[in-house]
Amino acid sequence: MAGNETQKEQEEFFAIDIGTYALKCAFVQYKADGTPELKTLAQFVLPNFELAIPPEEKELLDREQTKERCLKDLRQFLTTKVTELLYDNQIQTKTAVLCASSKDVTIRCLTIDPTPDELQRTQAIQAESHKQMPFSVNNAILGWNLEGSIKQQINEEEIPPGTAHQAKDGETQKSPEKEMTQVMVGALQRDALEEIQKHLSGAGLSCAGILVLPQVLHLSFGRQIDSFSALGKNLALVHMGHSSTSVIIFKNSKVQFYRDINMAGAEITNAVYEGLVENGAPSGEETYNKATFLKHSIGIIPPDDIEQMQGEEKIAAEKIFDSIEKIFQNIQLSISFYIAQNNEHKIDAIILSGGSAVMKNFKTFIEEITETPTHFAEPFNDELAIGNIKYDIGKMQEDAAALASLIGVALYQRSSTIINFIEILNPNKKALKKESQLGASVTVAISNLTSKLFTMSDRKVKIVTMLATILIVLLLLSPTIYILGKEKKINADIKKTSKELRTLRSSESEVSAILDKIKQTEALRGLETSLNALKYNNSEMLMEIASLTPATIFYTSANFNISPQKANVRLSGHSNSSDNVFLLISSLEKSDFFNSAKLESVNEEIIDESRYYIKFSMTAEMDMNAFTNASPQSSSGNLDEFDDFSEEDW
Repeated sequence: MAGNETQKEQEEFFAIDIGTYALKCAFVQYKADGTPELKTLAQFVLPNFELAIPPEEKELLDREQTKERCLKDLRQFLTTKVTELLYDNQIQTKTAVLCASSKDVTIRCLTIDPTPDELQRTQAIQAESHKQMPFSVNNAILGWNLEGSIKQQINEEEIPPGTAHQAKDGETQKSPEKEMTQVMVGALQRDALEEIQKHLSGAGLSCAGILVLPQVLHLSFGRQIDSFSALGKNLALVHMGHSSTSVIIFKNSKVQFYRDINMAGAEITNAVYEGLVENGAPSGEETYNKATFLKHSIGIIPPDDIEQMQGEEKIAAEKIFDSIEKIFQNIQLSISFYIAQNNEHKIDAIILSGGSAVMKNFKTFIEEITETPTHFAEPFNDELAIGNIKYDIGKMQEDAAALASLIGVALYQRSSTIINFIEILNPNKKALKKESQLGASVTVAISNLTSKLFTMSDRKVKIVTMLATILIVLLLLSPTIYILGKEKKINADIKKTSKELRTLRSSESEVSAILDKIKQTEALRGLETSLNALKYNNSEMLMEIASLTPATIFYTSANFNISPQKANVRLSGHSNSSDNVFLLISSLEKSDFFNSAKLESVNEEIIDESRYYIKFSMTAEMDMNAFTNASPQSSSGNLDEFDDFSEEDW
């Protein structure tokens, strides 16, 4: 009985992964006991639609027209392949689910003050998201999931004077901690939703879900993630697709850090393609396909071994290694940033997923460079039954890490803890689904009742028919009655609110004037004391910073925040390497004048295809007792050392 109930609760979705290299599809059904069974799995390599356009036609198209032409060809390809797949495998569902790609969605891990009030928590998350998202969230669909709680150190200026947490003069004390709520936030650009719906409509599918990568990967191989991130261990999950690489840090099965790097498999393929063209190969789709083949067949080869190679293979090997080195620098920079910001010591394990992650020797390269145990994602485990699929089992195990995100999408079931941008955009869909299930139940009940009517007498048939009619009428009228009652209550609330609003507006100007006077008075209180406390020898401070700064660091701004309780400086600037940024942090930590130097942000700014620079921002606390205190008469006092001279000496 329980098994049948489980089966009824499970919905069937067609999982699609529209990448830039391949189109992947999967379909999972649930058995009577609730076990998921993989019924369909397919992967189709996408042609390079831009290179497939004849040169004479491409000359007549501008950039926007070329993009539209490629999207049109992609939709035609998708419609053909998906329609054939649905028909061949007798799949009845018309709803599809997919994972949002990195260019369309931005994910951030935030911390907010804990609050039991849902409205206040929502407002806090939205306010923090506005600060951290690289684009306006007003034109985006915002979703989040509460990851749990975390303890963070409290800054000394936040500690009320006279409390037990405050250290005594001359003593050092570890900053107290407070509990914060961890939140993973995703923002999907609305323009992307329209494109996705166009892609699916050709195959007669409607979009029932757009998910985020961290949760999709946890659905796929969550048991593996949980085992490596348990007991406070740090697990780095590197998902390397064709157009972007995602670095996700898990700790105790919770997402702690997320960053997208706009370099991945396509960067490698394009580099090999350009290298072949530069050495005489004709530009076009044939050479691009050869570059793709060489990338996967050669993989990552050490520079010493590359010297022994010749021809196209040597060109490809050099380009692959150079591209992988750039991608790995960004991966290492992301991990170093997480360790520095969270006072961690190391990453305990790495899991690789994504199509480009299965490239030959990539796992060995990562493991040797990081000296960290590295594993491939394992979505095909004993929790997922494999049905009679038209996919070679050996090839499936070989492609497991590449198929990980697709399997996670296929295993999706509606849940309040999983971010689904479609449900966030259309919150009434759940209610409509429940109503349709209720209607189906009523239909089944009426059908059963009708079958029994044939065994009753005419009198009983009339009575039962009349009762059934009354019941149906009441069910049909219940939404109308409910809406009318709600409308009456809303109208009363509007009248009450309007009356209160008029009362508030009448006294608004008087209250504003009083508040302005209070603010002016409060601002002047203790002004002299505050000014005296802010005196410091700025020349000595700037000389100390200059002496500690490596020659390759260039500052763009320095903001000093000095108060009686605490003083710190925020430095922003440029460098040619992230190593110099970490060298600056080390120098500040060793100084008697500065401590607790921390990175706020490190970004790689691209200049052109071969050059880039590092843009950083950091903070450091200052020991004001180490600097010489400024004196009101310092200008005259500095001449005391010349008192022994007289006019005769001149």
